[in-house]
Parts: sequence; C-alpha cells; structure tokens
Amino acid sequence: MRNFASWLFRISCCTFVLALSAAAAAAANLDGTITHGARGTTRPDPLVSALVSVYNPATRQKMVTRTNDLGRYLYKSLPGGVYVILVEKDGRRVYQGKVEVREPETRFDIQL
Repeated sequence: MRNFASWLFRISCCTFVLALSAAAAAAANLDGTITHGARGTTRPDPLVSALVSVYNPATRQKMVTRTNDLGRYLYKSLPGGVYVILVEKDGRRVYQGKVEVREPETRFDIQL
C-alpha cells in the first residue's frame, strides 16, 4: 500500500508541474508603438508618455503603463485573450479599441 501511495504522490506532483508549465506557456507579450501625425510632416511622431491601459473583460484584469520616448509600450506575460486597449494623453482619451493577444508575442501598433 505504501508503494501505491508513493506512486500516486509522484504522479500528482508531475501533473502539477506540467499544469504550471502549460500555464506559463500560455502567457504572451503585447507590445507596440503609438505614433501621431503632425500637420505638414510625412513621418509620424512618437506619442511620448501616453497612458496605455489594457483590460481583459473575461478576467476583469486591468494593467496600466506609459509609452517611452519612442512611443513604445510593453506588457509581459499576459494570458491569451481579447483585451480592450485605451490610450490617454493629457487627461484625454485619444484611442480605444480591441486587440487579441496570442502566443508568444502580439504586436499592436497604433497610429493616430
């Protein structure tokens, strides 16, 4: 009986480790740049220090970050799924849309 309990414990531990590995593998990164066109220019400028929020309606999880000097933002290890993405600058919402995050990397560039 002790051998069976030991075998069952080992199988349970292996199953747990495999489940954790699968959950980690399902995580994806979402990154991109946000640019805006200025009048009279042919090349868009980066939107610097904009507030970028992503919200997953299924899990009600919300995360917020800011764009850097190149207009780039990055979210690491998001679960796959559909997210609402909001961009705000100087207290005004300048973009709202949806993005589907897939594994292992989803790129989502926004041009305003």
